[in-house]
Amino acid sequence: MPSDLADEHEAIRTRAGLMDVSGLKKVHYVGPHAESLLEYATKVYPGKSVYATMLNEAGKFVDDCVIYRTGPNAFMVVHGSGSGHEMLVRSAQGR
Repeated sequence: MPSDLADEHEAIRTRAGLMDVSGLKKVHYVGPHAESLLEYATKVYPGKSVYATMLNEAGKFVDDCVIYRTGPNAFMVVHGSGSGHEMLVRSAQGR
């Protein structure tokens, strides 16, 4: 089995891969302060998206994500099943 996984990894890295992303979590940030919640990490222009990583307070990897800027004050963050959702919710509390 490990060689099958290694072969799949090599194929995705060197050729192409297909992945079902329908199970990924989506978080919407909307409002006048939405940009300030994400801007510290990366610059995303309206109508564009960026692949990014989520790090905890200690700088350790938590999850990867794609940040879409859907409007002047609107973003959608799509991420995996890690603890990224809780991190995003905590960052928005009180704002």
